[in-house]
Amino acid sequence: MSKLQPIITLLTFFLSFSALTNTNTQIDSLKSLFWKETDTHKKIDLADHLITTYRSGPIDSNFYSNTDSVIKYAWLAIRLSNHTKERPKLTKLFWRIGGCYAEKHDLDSAIVNYKKAISSIKPGADTIPQLRMNLGIAYKRKGEYHLALDSYQKSLDIAKSLKDGLSVGYLYDGIGSLYNELKQPDKALEYYALSVEALENSSHPFANSFKAQAFINSATVMIEKGNTDSARTNLLMAKDIFEGYKNERALAFTYATLGQVFYKEKDFENSIKYYKLTQNTARKLNDVSAIMSSSLYLAQSLHSTKRSQEALKIIDKALAIAKEKKLYSDIQKLSGVKLDVMKDLNIKNGIHETIALHLAAKDSVFNVENQKTFLEMQTKYETVQKEKELSDKNHALSLKENQLLKEKSRTQTVILTFGFLLILVTLTVFIFRARQRRKHYNQLKTLRQRLMRVQMNPHFFFNALNSI
Repeated sequence: MSKLQPIITLLTFFLSFSALTNTNTQIDSLKSLFWKETDTHKKIDLADHLITTYRSGPIDSNFYSNTDSVIKYAWLAIRLSNHTKERPKLTKLFWRIGGCYAEKHDLDSAIVNYKKAISSIKPGADTIPQLRMNLGIAYKRKGEYHLALDSYQKSLDIAKSLKDGLSVGYLYDGIGSLYNELKQPDKALEYYALSVEALENSSHPFANSFKAQAFINSATVMIEKGNTDSARTNLLMAKDIFEGYKNERALAFTYATLGQVFYKEKDFENSIKYYKLTQNTARKLNDVSAIMSSSLYLAQSLHSTKRSQEALKIIDKALAIAKEKKLYSDIQKLSGVKLDVMKDLNIKNGIHETIALHLAAKDSVFNVENQKTFLEMQTKYETVQKEKELSDKNHALSLKENQLLKEKSRTQTVILTFGFLLILVTLTVFIFRARQRRKHYNQLKTLRQRLMRVQMNPHFFFNALNSI
């Protein structure tokens, strides 16, 4: 296997590079077609295809997850769609822009675009519960739980009208989580129960997975309320579902929560069992965070059953990983538990080193938190600046478009005025000439009548004389 490993790695790299190159070529081709195309409808379709290609690139490539490119072409498509009044496309484009801003953690811009997407839907044709759900998630992430609750409720009404059992169950679960954030555990449990009921009546293949999540969420609330019996029952049901799906990540969380329940109930043997399962699953997933937390709680459970030597071995293994990864917060917690175990075992050799490690980790955590706060502020400032630049560019582009429209309108006005004057002059000439012809005709007619009279007079005299 060791001989084949370099070949497999090289082949994987080649396939990834090929996928990257193919997608890159496809994007360049679509860009070229987009800028050359003159038909508005085709141009919108090309922009949509280009956005989809950007979003469907290789996961490891930052280039294809570049939300700025998606936002740029989505806005271009929106400007074109405004001329064609294609509401479904406007909805989809604003929705995508909102999703991009949500990924960038610019929740205000995400909310604005989600709202635009909703407002572009025809009255009575709102059949997209996921859109309002996304708006609710953005509000939730901002901490505006009451607005999130309103969005979720509207989304739930749409899902019910569509008889979409999966969405109804998922939305009940989301509303339960919001009530939990609002410190209303009884309301939260009520909605979690409704979620389970709705998902049990759904035939969707993912219904069981969502139901297991509702079991876990309700169990978390029950643990906080001290109702460990009901929490254990729900967690065991969730465990059975996730084991059927072989969902390792969800299982790791479920095992850890079960370990917590049994630890609270002083059932340390079962607590140890489930924390060991958590640790094994986390190692399979290479989830360092789960390994650290499960090692900490497993050591505490072992220490509670007087298996302190085993607890020390678990802590030392976890500390080695934490030191390698420079996980100062975990080093602080693990070294604190290690000190308690060493004191109980009356181990003096190495206790000073452990105290020093604990204090150093504590200082590092403080420094890291300060640095993190500074970086968050810097990132926020840079984001605001970039958004301001983008806003200024959009404003300048909008002004330019308005100027072009004014010039176009002015040109059209001049052409229409000239055309009107030309028509007016033509009509005037035509009427004048018609009147002249009429006048000449009347004059000619008068002359003819006079001529006839002149010709008739000699005959009259001749006849008169002849009669005499």
